Amino acid sequence: MDENQLYMTRITTTTLIGVMLDKFPSDRGNCFSILATDDKQYRIVNFHYENIKMVIELGIEIPIKIQILGNGMAIIHDERIPDEWYNNKFCEVCCPERLLPYPQILTHQRQIARGERNVGNEIISIDFSKSPKLPKEDQKDIIYAKYGVKMKARSVIPIKNFKLVPAEDINVIVGDDLRKDILSALIENFNKSSASE
Repeated sequence: MDENQLYMTRITTTTLIGVMLDKFPSDRGNCFSILATDDKQYRIVNFHYENIKMVIELGIEIPIKIQILGNGMAIIHDERIPDEWYNNKFCEVCCPERLLPYPQILTHQRQIARGERNVGNEIISIDFSKSPKLPKEDQKDIIYAKYGVKMKARSVIPIKNFKLVPAEDINVIVGDDLRKDILSALIENFNKSSASE
């Protein structure tokens, strides 16, 4: 057996950030620590607490395989858990930069080069207003893969004389949460344009 491979025997601590979830696996959630078979605690940096609780609820039994990264950190690495439950990015609060996956380190380097990410006195600040924009982005309709919605890039187009359609006619890949946001925005826009007429 690999000396860096151990097994989680139980969850010991978790952060207490309020997270409202109705779908799993979630891309947000609390951090947590576990006790491993070597009787040491490790912070898990590639999985959210809510997801691991759901995985256990759905039938994956403890012990769960982990891989030790170092500095008291580990990742869940169990072949019984489907890939979509794992975070592709490690928690940047719990995990030192030198242990982050290489693509995440490169993202940080680009953000620093743009002046978007500032690191000093152990405080990291991120200014998303400095995020780059493609030169012709406003001139094209873009289908955003994250949302599966076709919209004008970074602009809101006021629509007059439009007809509200049932939300189920909106083709949104990510589900009801965004569908509700889109419908709310449409209704708000409709109400504003009706009030001004």
